[in-house]
Amino acid sequence: MCARTAGTLPKPRLHNRGYLRIRVGGRDFTLGKPGTRQADERYKAILAAWAEGGGSLPDDFKFDKKPKKQKILKPTQHVPNPNQICVADLLCAAFVDVEEKSWRWYLLRRVAVCLEPYANLPAIEFGPRLLGQVAKTMATTPMQATRGGESVPPTKKYIREVAAEIKRIFSDAVAREELPPERLVALDSLKKLPIDNARDSEQRQAVLPDVVEDTCAVLPPVFADLIRFIMLTGCRPAEATGLTPAMLDTKPTTWVARPHQHKNKHRGHDRQFGIGPIARAVLKPWLAGKAENDLIFSRSQLSRATTAEMIQCSTKSNRERFSKDDLKRLVNRAIKVS
Repeated sequence: MCARTAGTLPKPRLHNRGYLRIRVGGRDFTLGKPGTRQADERYKAILAAWAEGGGSLPDDFKFDKKPKKQKILKPTQHVPNPNQICVADLLCAAFVDVEEKSWRWYLLRRVAVCLEPYANLPAIEFGPRLLGQVAKTMATTPMQATRGGESVPPTKKYIREVAAEIKRIFSDAVAREELPPERLVALDSLKKLPIDNARDSEQRQAVLPDVVEDTCAVLPPVFADLIRFIMLTGCRPAEATGLTPAMLDTKPTTWVARPHQHKNKHRGHDRQFGIGPIARAVLKPWLAGKAENDLIFSRSQLSRATTAEMIQCSTKSNRERFSKDDLKRLVNRAIKVS
């Protein structure tokens, strides 16, 4: 190995840890990994200082430190750009929060169909003019389901419900701070929807008691008494089908039923309804032998006290509780028979 020529700067050497080092004037300097920009810049800095010092480094020589980049404080929660949020994004967020096959779920499906032409439109550009256009299109477009064999548009009440649901998904976006509040104020400025061509809701007439009894006469006894109990107490069908002895307070003169589940429970409301003497007479035969949490009206009782003139119902289902589809199906069959 030949000796270094006097008056020349020594060459960097590779350290066993994988980085370059150079020894000048009895001092060791670490340059960095071979081939990196840092190693080249440090070697040139030593060479320049060595040449300026006439073949020796100043005693106070140090590498220049690069200024640290100033840290930019970032928000803890990402706030999306309103111009990048589309109408379809608001619909997706609404479907996430709603229970599948609930009343609002079906309403949102209708909203999705109405807003399909504006799916890729930035939500901040959807205003009262487009909301009125959606309502007008609904009022002039026949529904898929016919009424009396005739294609008719939806009712004015239903169109108002769809428009209110559209405003609701924009209101939720404002609450999430994805849209400015001015967007909701703009939608609320549309006071009257252009729905003059839509149908008026049909006024339903009350069914006479004689017609109800003629229908119940061909129904299985448990189902007929279920219909009578709903009519006498004015309770909701879901409350009657889910009624158990534990929900009844039989101490007062008028019995009181307090359903555990009802549609306003999530709002913190209590629900109770009275059971008068005629409704009690309907209820008592089905209370005998029932445990506290057994259903009073159940599918296992469909074959109890039936006759040949009554509608025969299948009991193959594993569920004990009647559903709204059972009510609709059996009543329709009874109407045709009676």
